[in-house]
Amino acid sequence: MPRLLYLLRTAPCFRSPKLALFDESLRRILSSVCNIPFSVEECLWTQASLPVKFGGLGIRSTIHLAPSAFLASVAGSSDLVNRIVRPGSVSCSSPESEAALLEWSRWHEYPPPVEPACFSQKSWDVPVASGIADSLLDNAPDNMTRARLLASRCAESGAWLNAIPISACGLRMDNESIRAAVGLRLGAPLVQPHLCCHCGAEVDELATHGLSCRWSEGRLPRHAAINDIICRSLSSAKVPARLEPNGLFRSDGKRPDGVSLLPWKEGKCVIWDVTCPDSFAPSHLASSSRDAGVVAEQAERAKHSKYSALQSKFHFVPVAVETTGVFGPEARVFLRDLGKCLKHTTSETEACSHLLQRISVAVQRANCAAILGSLNKNNEDLNCILF
Repeated sequence: MPRLLYLLRTAPCFRSPKLALFDESLRRILSSVCNIPFSVEECLWTQASLPVKFGGLGIRSTIHLAPSAFLASVAGSSDLVNRIVRPGSVSCSSPESEAALLEWSRWHEYPPPVEPACFSQKSWDVPVASGIADSLLDNAPDNMTRARLLASRCAESGAWLNAIPISACGLRMDNESIRAAVGLRLGAPLVQPHLCCHCGAEVDELATHGLSCRWSEGRLPRHAAINDIICRSLSSAKVPARLEPNGLFRSDGKRPDGVSLLPWKEGKCVIWDVTCPDSFAPSHLASSSRDAGVVAEQAERAKHSKYSALQSKFHFVPVAVETTGVFGPEARVFLRDLGKCLKHTTSETEACSHLLQRISVAVQRANCAAILGSLNKNNEDLNCILF
């Protein structure tokens, strides 16, 4: 990869048809590794080739990257080239740089970066990636696609992609969980259409029904995993906590998921309750296709109304995490504060990132369990999975 990047920066490779062959090899390798047919739709590879923060997998396309790499190199070496080729001149443009700028401009409508940003390859690449991501969003054929693209551009939704697969930290995902996570992020087909073995509803090839099914097999494990992560993290930050606390009941007998045994904020102990609404549920699509995180924010408001009687004595935090991995606003603030406490207590500089990654991995594992749970329980119907 360093050799490839060096070649892209030092030669006008954007003119070469070999880049398409290289990208095709990347696409075949990614399809083999993830066990997902990227050749079904071109938009799958287009999104996958974007950076993680723009909704992709970070497997960059050389066709998209070549003009940015060459222009950054041209800008960085322009002073030296001017002194060698044209002593005393202010600028030295070449047909290659002008062609690269024309190729770079066709992906978006942003103006070229100016000094000193023009020396950075990132400053050239970000407008290209942003323009492609905006194009995918503008051309979304339905609300589900739009909701998926909006959610994938949130930082937390791609946290599992940045996690180092360490089993001891709970960051390792099995092959099927990775396949399900990639498929849900890109909108790739995961199963053959079938009937849900729990409720009898029709399940399409995207397999999103299992995420919202009332008898979903991934809902309880996801809920328990997130609560366990929060409780352990509080204890690691020297704030002892307890799950399913006794004595903290609502009028209907239900209780929050956990409570700290020491004050967390303003002299009050924190109580939290986890909820995981499905971004793709039919009742939520109108909201999730409008803006990312709206479903989680609505769930947090509902939790506040449910536990209003306890909020005078405790600091209540609703932890809403959508099935796409998007956090609600209050959950985001609480987890960031918890991460800072972990960093201060353990001196681990990446404590906050690891906390968010553990929750993200737990959500993706549960999504996989929910998808597989909609299949019938005999070996014949388990062949519905695409292998």
